[in-house]
Amino acid sequence: GHGSILVDPRGRVLETNGPARRLLWPTLGDEDALALQDPILMLLHDDAEQQHLLKLGADRWIEIAISAKPSDRRSSGVRGLAVRDVTAQYRGKRRLAQMAHYDSLTGLGNRRLFIDRLENAMAQATGSKSRLALLYVDLDRFKEVNDTLGHGAGDELLKTLAKRFRGALEKRPRSPGKSEISVSRLAGDEFAIIVPDVENISAVEHFAEEVLELIREPMTIADRLIVASGSVGIAVYPDHADHLEDLVKRADSALYAAKNLGRARQVLYEPSLNSRANRALQIEQELKKAISRGELALHYQPKVDLASDTVHGFEALLRWHNGELGFVGPAEFIPVAEERGLISTIGAWCLDEACRQVRTWQDAGFTTVPVSVNVSSAQFRNSDVQRIVADALVAHGVHPSLLEIELTESLLLQDDERTAMALRELRAIGVRVALDDFGTGYSALTYLNRIPLDVVKMDRGFLRDIEDNDAAAGIASAVVAMCHSLCLEVVAEGVDSPVQAALLRKMQCDQIQGFLFSPAIPSEEATRFLGSHGNPPPKIDPIIRSRAPVTGSTEEVRPRESDESSEMPLAVLGPVRDLARKSLAAPCILIVDTSPSTLGSVALRMMRLNADVHLVTGMDEAMLFVGQEEPVLDLVIIPSEVELDRILLLMEKIRKGVVDHVPRLLVVGAEPDGVRREAIRRAGADWVLWEPYEDRDLRFFLNAARSNRNWKFQRQSVRVPIEAIAWIRAGAHRGAGLLTSLSRRGAFVETSDTYALGQPIRIEFQIESQSIVLFANVTRIQPAATDTSDTTPGGIDVIFYEADEVTDAIIANAVEMLWVRYRA
Repeated sequence: GHGSILVDPRGRVLETNGPARRLLWPTLGDEDALALQDPILMLLHDDAEQQHLLKLGADRWIEIAISAKPSDRRSSGVRGLAVRDVTAQYRGKRRLAQMAHYDSLTGLGNRRLFIDRLENAMAQATGSKSRLALLYVDLDRFKEVNDTLGHGAGDELLKTLAKRFRGALEKRPRSPGKSEISVSRLAGDEFAIIVPDVENISAVEHFAEEVLELIREPMTIADRLIVASGSVGIAVYPDHADHLEDLVKRADSALYAAKNLGRARQVLYEPSLNSRANRALQIEQELKKAISRGELALHYQPKVDLASDTVHGFEALLRWHNGELGFVGPAEFIPVAEERGLISTIGAWCLDEACRQVRTWQDAGFTTVPVSVNVSSAQFRNSDVQRIVADALVAHGVHPSLLEIELTESLLLQDDERTAMALRELRAIGVRVALDDFGTGYSALTYLNRIPLDVVKMDRGFLRDIEDNDAAAGIASAVVAMCHSLCLEVVAEGVDSPVQAALLRKMQCDQIQGFLFSPAIPSEEATRFLGSHGNPPPKIDPIIRSRAPVTGSTEEVRPRESDESSEMPLAVLGPVRDLARKSLAAPCILIVDTSPSTLGSVALRMMRLNADVHLVTGMDEAMLFVGQEEPVLDLVIIPSEVELDRILLLMEKIRKGVVDHVPRLLVVGAEPDGVRREAIRRAGADWVLWEPYEDRDLRFFLNAARSNRNWKFQRQSVRVPIEAIAWIRAGAHRGAGLLTSLSRRGAFVETSDTYALGQPIRIEFQIESQSIVLFANVTRIQPAATDTSDTTPGGIDVIFYEADEVTDAIIANAVEMLWVRYRA
């Protein structure tokens, strides 16, 4: 395979063989004159023996060996050349070198090449007595891109940034004799930039800001517009370190500080960062042992209901006291836990401990209030939060309505369907969801309407200067009104003064928390606080506000005798009342408005009280609604100025559409004269309510309407026969049984396992090949018959907690089909 050539002293070809011809003169024929290429002729000027790797053309490499020029005159100066094609071998070596020194994804230098470049740059800086800067660049929340859009999208993002870095460096003016800036990808989403010949620190900081701007430029990945951000740590040689390893550590420390300060920024190394890095490492090591040592504790800050001035709940806040570090604040150890992968374990402990404390208060006989627990976005992404919450509730026998999880805006803004699904599942079993620190981040209002939420916690920043600044007070009031329009409760955080509390009460804010009442306190003090401030509110007299007798009559306008007594507690202000309310479906209410927004506030307040409200404008629209929808209405609310004959027609049409169910009629508005009032009563009004009226009045009519919903409630309560295997979990116990009857509200399960009355369980069964998972409560225990002639099976009656819409629809359809067959 080697080609051989003989040449005279002037370089003319005397003889050659076939391989040499094919390699050097592939297009020439046997008769054509052969001439050596210029690079080879240049080599012949040297009389010594030689061996070279030579490039011929654009992509051909040959290995050439040339004999020494003979000193014997009789040889006539003839020299021999041996040539060999080594293009394939050369390309292979180049590929190996590329793989060894360059990143295969981005084409940038890898860590090995970065070290070589940094060594050379530091050596040149030492020789020229100049300085160089090392920039460590890391993308913020890059893992979220991989988790939400996939690793392919993450790779595209890295390639796009690498292309931007190269393009920006190519455009920079080059100075003769000076080294160039180089970029390397170290690992994952971390890059390193070497900036030689640094004149001053401000120039480096300006360059770092340019890097951050490159990262911030929007890009389209996987058909979605992404705006990334990055953090930069800067170290300068020889100002901050004399050796390569030390310089790298300093840049890394500065990057870590930039992350801790909130990301999307640059930080120049300073000696104090070393102590911070050492403390972070110590916190990580001690935090791993904190749970087993019993060093973590939950403190509880009360939330006060402004309508009743009673404790409505607690927020559980994590505290850590370490024997070596002392008290470590959450702002210091939570970021370390999130970054080092410890937050999921700590978060699970917090949820379990909060449920244990609720159970302790229940066992002590307190009117239990719900407890809210902060769930980190990192924990939400990296663990099965639904399972962790369910296990904690079942293990301690706590009703889901007594647990509230608080999330930050950053988690909701990920627009992750998995997050939305998890929140829907949590709310389906009765767990409440709150948005914490609303107003500190992006505050995208669209997420308030799209993400399933129950509560918005208004950040303390909204309360700043509301006592003295009308604009600040107006903004806070607008936030409260906006949240109420979305049927969300509002909790104001950081209330420190009675003036703030009074203003928030005037804004109709639902709850407040802050140092005005109490800081976060240990569980023992929270128990004492609950005992002194947490008594249930007094029962409210439900008699209608307008008690003036009708003209010509001594009778007061009050509910019928069949209505609930005046001792009925109307204020649904605690979880116990919430449970009673949730055990029944929301009452269906038709509100007839005579003009836009006349009764809009009533509709909004009814919605906030968990009613199923239909708002129409005018009696014509009401008649059309009743004819098309055929709803099973529980209550009809009509303004007092409506014509009486039209009221009669509407009520008659409603009553024709249902069987065994007569909706109640409430007339509201400005107080009319005695003649008009008497006419309203003759038109069949069950109740009248004159302005002004409050939420407690509306609660009374909701409860009264709910008690009259016989037909609808019976339909939901009827048991239909069915046979399905049921899997039951109660705490650590797992059992099985046979589900033999089912309704939309509950079921009977034949089982030989032992359960306690009132015990919360998780039950799973199948209907039409669809798996149903529900939380339930044991309401009755039926012991197995001891008489052999009695075939009554042992088992438990259970009542379901609220199911999600899909599960409820599946159960409803099955019950409806079996109910028709059962009635036949």
